[in-house]
Amino acid sequence: RCARREADHLAVPSRPRDVPRSLEAGIEFDDVTFTYPGGTEPAVTNLSLHIRGGELIALVGENGAGKSTLVKLLLRF
Repeated sequence: RCARREADHLAVPSRPRDVPRSLEAGIEFDDVTFTYPGGTEPAVTNLSLHIRGGELIALVGENGAGKSTLVKLLLRF
């Protein structure tokens, strides 16, 4: 179990929206760079990706390539 400080949590939007039943427009990342708190190197650098609604994808790559980080970003972890 990981202990987290309150500042590490995502802010709750003042007007949250429900998750849509289907993602007709898909999901898009546009030039995303992400470094974990306390990290010195980005886990993901300049990622641009568009996943169309209904599309199935596979994430394949070497260890440390950012696959798990991408999934965590998608899920807002």
